[in-house]
Amino acid sequence: MSKKILAALYILTVLVVGTYAFYPNKEVQALPPRKLKFYPKKTTQRELYKDMQVIQKSLGTQCSHCHSYTPRRDFAKNTQKKKIALQQLFLTRSINEKIKKFFPKSTVKVTCYSCHRAKKKPRHKADPEEGEKELDMSKHKLTPKFKELVKWFNKDLKKTFPKNPKAKVTCFTCHRGKEKPESIVPDDDDEDEDD
Repeated sequence: MSKKILAALYILTVLVVGTYAFYPNKEVQALPPRKLKFYPKKTTQRELYKDMQVIQKSLGTQCSHCHSYTPRRDFAKNTQKKKIALQQLFLTRSINEKIKKFFPKSTVKVTCYSCHRAKKKPRHKADPEEGEKELDMSKHKLTPKFKELVKWFNKDLKKTFPKNPKAKVTCFTCHRGKEKPESIVPDDDDEDEDD
C-alpha cells in the first residue's frame, strides 16, 4: 500500500477512536442534573430522546412545538406548551393508575396517542363524513365502571386545565368506535406495509 493511503487510514482511525473516547455511550450516560419533573433522575439521554420521539409522533408535531429553539435550542427552558405537556404527562400517569384501580386485570395503558392520534388537539366526537361512528356502550357489562372512569377523567381534566372548560372526554376520545382503545403509536414501517 502507498504511504498516502496508510496515512489517510491512520488519521481516519485516530478520528473515529478519538470521537468515541470523548463521547461516551449515551445509553449508560445519565442526564446531567436538570429540571426533570416527570422522568426519574436516572433517565438516560437515549431513553428521554426515545420517549420524546413517541410523544412527537403521538401529537403529529415537531420538537419545536413544545421546546424553545430561539435564540438557540434549549430543551430545558419552560415554555407554555411544555408546561401543558407536562401536565398532560402527569394526567396520563394518573389515568393509568385509575384504570388499574377500576380494572385490575386490564393491560390497557393510556398514552398521548390514545387521545391525540397524531393530532395536536384530540377529537371527542365521531365524524360520520369520515365513516366514523360512536361505540354503542349501552350493552357492555362494564359500562357503569366506564361511565365512572370518564366522569372522573373529566373532573380531573377540568382541574388540570381550568382555562379550557369545554374540554370533555367521551368514549370516542379513546375508543374511536372500537371496543378496545388504541394506545400505541403505529410504526412508520407498519404504515408503509399497508400501502
